[in-house]
Amino acid sequence: IIIPYLNSELKIESGYLFSNNNAVKEIKYDDVEIYKLLDNINDSLFYYNGVSFLAKNVTTKFTYSNKFNINTNLNITIIENNSGYNLNDSNDLIKLEKEINDYLSDNIDKFIMILKDYNSDLFGFKILLENKYHNKLHDFKDKDFNIVVSSHISKKGLLKR
Repeated sequence: IIIPYLNSELKIESGYLFSNNNAVKEIKYDDVEIYKLLDNINDSLFYYNGVSFLAKNVTTKFTYSNKFNINTNLNITIIENNSGYNLNDSNDLIKLEKEINDYLSDNIDKFIMILKDYNSDLFGFKILLENKYHNKLHDFKDKDFNIVVSSHISKKGLLKR
């Protein structure tokens, strides 16, 4: 993928996926933000159900054991809340964290499907398979993915607890 890195003040609107040195697909803002999350880049900006939030302290790990495992941990800083959630209510925060985890997991899954469709191995899936099976006969496009996202809404941003 080629993403023009400008600076922390500017938003990247799109990027390109590559396969075998050929640009094969333009990806838009939402997919660029998922790519950044998977590549451990902080400050990805997301919008979910009236809530805009930044991903901070992102840690994503890829492993393979009969299927690919993607584990992403992050802190969330709420930027704007136009939802029905009361951010001062701990039950609402727990519910929102779970929904954000599901939202990010679903979007990661969609992004992985795009990578499979265009045979774009951004994250070294083929190398993980090669290390497991000691040959190049396996393709990541045929494998299942287990995606786990664990987020924690930080007390910074709009939260005053």
